[in-house]
Amino acid sequence: MFEAYFDDSGTHRSSELAIAACYVSTRRGWLEFEKAWNVIRKEEGFDFFHMVDFAAPPECRRQPYCDWSREKKRRVYARLAQTINTHKRVGIGIAVPKATFDRVVPTLPDQVKAQCGRFHYTFAVKSLMVMIVKWRQRYGLKQPVRFVFDTITEGADEIESFFEEIDSYSEAFRERLGLESDGFSIESKSKAQPLQ
Repeated sequence: MFEAYFDDSGTHRSSELAIAACYVSTRRGWLEFEKAWNVIRKEEGFDFFHMVDFAAPPECRRQPYCDWSREKKRRVYARLAQTINTHKRVGIGIAVPKATFDRVVPTLPDQVKAQCGRFHYTFAVKSLMVMIVKWRQRYGLKQPVRFVFDTITEGADEIESFFEEIDSYSEAFRERLGLESDGFSIESKSKAQPLQ
């Protein structure tokens, strides 16, 4: 079985872009990732990794990163990136310019508008799902995919509704996506390391 972990950025109102990204791997790949991640975490002295805090300027006082030297930050980043790249099968992302979405989507026919969603992040997630379908088709993958999202704000209700209604979609659609009726969850970054 595959697991796809999604994260968002820019869902707050002041951001010009809504960004969605995901990594997909097998369950075994994620277990190996978690082992490697925990080794790095213990050796480098952090409990939880969040890129926004890691990249914040030192004066923002985001612990423990604000006290790290530039050399340590580079080393930790390189180790984490290597661990991700070693254990993932595919990584994909998309940035949606909010102004363009707000200008174009309202002018579309109602059925198309509904498929896009009301929120920028919903559109970004659906776009990633199309990319996952193409990846699966390219490699002839048939295994199911479990979709895991970080605790999100903008578009959460639409994304949950999409997955709750999945049984009403055609079997062919569900098979292309690898989606099963219980293949969706929302989890906290603090507990699901692949979301970090």
